[in-house]
Amino acid sequence: MKKIWIAPAISLLMLTLCGCGTDILQKPENVPPKAQEEIPAQKNAKLTYYKVSSDASHIVPVTKSVIASDATPKTAVEEMIRFDRNSKYPFLPEGLSVKSVYVEDGTAIVNFSKELKNIQKGSTSENLLIAITVNTLTEFANIKKVKFFVEGSPINSLTGHNDMSQEFVRDTSLISDK
Repeated sequence: MKKIWIAPAISLLMLTLCGCGTDILQKPENVPPKAQEEIPAQKNAKLTYYKVSSDASHIVPVTKSVIASDATPKTAVEEMIRFDRNSKYPFLPEGLSVKSVYVEDGTAIVNFSKELKNIQKGSTSENLLIAITVNTLTEFANIKKVKFFVEGSPINSLTGHNDMSQEFVRDTSLISDK
């Protein structure tokens, strides 16, 4: 007689257990989305880079607001290049990119792509390139000097007018606000 009740009891228990818990798998219907104040806000920072003036006689600072995490030396040089490429008369070589910017003991090593060697010939072009790059990077408090690399290697000369193997320091003599 016991055996007759065991099978129906197990079946009834299984049906009861299977019927329970289906609410767990269903999404709650009335859960409000996260409140706006719960999502952390991205802080903004100012990023300054330099451009060549329209008459190529001096350099001009350009300041833009960026997300604080994007206010890096590499981003500043990328913005400098992007701004130049979008200008009416681009100064920097087409296809130029910055591979990396490494900072150690106050010196930034800026590593450009091979297109840097296609810069316009002449001392003015070389001096303006040095000025916009060095002044852009020395906007960062931890950078006092800048060295130029191309494709991961130091360069001695670009167009033959400056010793490019040296460390360059900020020179404000070419900066104008016009």
